[in-house]
Amino acid sequence: MNNTQLVKNALNAVLGEKIGSLSTIQQYFSEQYVQIVDGKKIEFNEFVEHLQALKNVTRSITITIKSIAEGEGCVHTQHLAKAIKTDGSISEFEVFACFHLVNEKIVRCEELTRMVKGNGDDADLGSRT
Repeated sequence: MNNTQLVKNALNAVLGEKIGSLSTIQQYFSEQYVQIVDGKKIEFNEFVEHLQALKNVTRSITITIKSIAEGEGCVHTQHLAKAIKTDGSISEFEVFACFHLVNEKIVRCEELTRMVKGNGDDADLGSRT
């Protein structure tokens, strides 16, 4: 599998039906994983907590990739994340991300997230733990 497909699969798996599943996360992400989202640093265990926090407040999250490009050891995406919350409200985010991969695992992600729809209280959903 190429890196582009791995990132697509990872986004859909860890934010899809198996959101919060440690085994699913470990399938795609290194335990040395570091994410910088809107200037906030999240390491692997915090990333797992983040996905659990999303699981607790959402019914579903759908990812729509607007553009994707692969470089040497990295994949850049522009994607939309649409979250249907447990209360039925919807929050949508535009995400620009650069995923770094080593040995078929995502080891780092630099990400900028912008809310395009939803309650302002959810503006931190991209990094909430």
